[in-house]
Amino acid sequence: MGNPSGIESRAEDVPLVSVDEALRIINSYCETTLEGCLECRDTPDKGKVLHATKPVKVGDVILREDLMHLVQEDENNPLFRKLKKLCDDEQLDYDPLWFWCALCSFTNSDLPVGDGPHVELPTIGKVNQQRLLLLYKPQVCTPSESSLRVLEVLEIRVNQHLFEVLLQIWIHNCFEHSESPLGYSTYFMSSFYSHSCRPNAVWHYEGERYVLRARMPIDKGDEVTITYIAEEALMASAVTRKTSLVNTKGFVCTCERCIADHDKSRGMLCAKCTSATVFFPTYMREDSTNKRLSSRLKPTSIPKSQRIVCENCGTLPVDVVQTMWNDEKMLVDYIENLEQQKEEGNQYLQDLVTPEVVEKLKQFLARISGRGGASNHYAAAAACNLLAEWYQHKGDLPSLKESLANQERRLSFYKRTYPELNGAVAWALEDMGDLQVKIRDQMVAEGSEKQARKSRDDEDIYNTYAQSRVILSQMFGADHEYTERVDDKIAQIKRR
Repeated sequence: MGNPSGIESRAEDVPLVSVDEALRIINSYCETTLEGCLECRDTPDKGKVLHATKPVKVGDVILREDLMHLVQEDENNPLFRKLKKLCDDEQLDYDPLWFWCALCSFTNSDLPVGDGPHVELPTIGKVNQQRLLLLYKPQVCTPSESSLRVLEVLEIRVNQHLFEVLLQIWIHNCFEHSESPLGYSTYFMSSFYSHSCRPNAVWHYEGERYVLRARMPIDKGDEVTITYIAEEALMASAVTRKTSLVNTKGFVCTCERCIADHDKSRGMLCAKCTSATVFFPTYMREDSTNKRLSSRLKPTSIPKSQRIVCENCGTLPVDVVQTMWNDEKMLVDYIENLEQQKEEGNQYLQDLVTPEVVEKLKQFLARISGRGGASNHYAAAAACNLLAEWYQHKGDLPSLKESLANQERRLSFYKRTYPELNGAVAWALEDMGDLQVKIRDQMVAEGSEKQARKSRDDEDIYNTYAQSRVILSQMFGADHEYTERVDDKIAQIKRR
């Protein structure tokens, strides 16, 4: 495509600094702005990481940080409208807001002098751009055809390599800020946290500030980690979590959960004795044939723990293991197809989960976990959730009680699989409390609940909500909307 910007563009002209200078800037910022709560270090395997400079207790705030740069869709800006039309008309690599974020991250000195389309671009200060350029980006940022096309159509004369670098920085480091208008934000210190599937910290917003809290005890010198995936996604198998991270963040996770000998999210009923539970390794040989998983997950060698051992049967024969793996894959595929249809909103739940689907899910659960047995597999827990929603939609008292039983199986799996603080556990408890309220009210309406039983039910409901509140207040604080929502429900129980 040549040089559509009309100016010379060289990668070496992008204003980058040495590793030592980057660490100096980052740690100086933390010292002056965030009371020196963290220290940034450079590592050969993970790049820049953050370490605690003092011990932190569970629930304590580690830092509060103001946003560095915010970019939102701007329908009043003629350049943004032109960019949006271009993305609608042509199949470019990214949505318009990604390109817009990069375009809004130039300094005045990056743009040509005089009139031109560039005068419609909001600019950024030199200090903020320097900090922005310190954030993670791919090692090679060669301008793509899509990026060149954007600069050509918008007639923006800038360094193409700098544009691509800024684009990749936004893609790899931004946070969702607003929905209407759609907006992304970047934070400086908060962009250097590494991912872990067993993170010791959790973040949330407080207005526009980024707040980080300890979700596990943190000692001085410990690396501070967060999760790049959703709380419920932490319950999934290692290969599922790792595939998601490869697809969205471009790296293979090697945290303690992902390289463990056994995967506590892949518990299966032994197909030989049908009584004991066995746990698959975090990566099975058979996983290499699963097209849903990233090919990048396959290890260079299979560890000795590849053997599947049952406490009753000993080492399981290859054909038995293959049968169990096939059962697992059928359930996972079935659940993921249902969840995908549900997320796409193509069907209502009652149309998606039919009596035939319910029976199919029960058959899967019987093979994976045993009839009525504890769920030890993430897909089995997902099946329990679908069943719980289906029974709750039916609305009659026996169905509501069946829904509660399935919610309890899902919650038990969450607690066994992830014993530390997790938002998915708190929200599952809140769902259970809501359902307990429905069951109590239904029993009262039908005249089948005596006063003594009603008091016990109110106490059970209160305890369920209280467990949820403990988790939410430690993860997000007492004043967060998640906690206050449960507080309101607890207050209603107390008023009865």
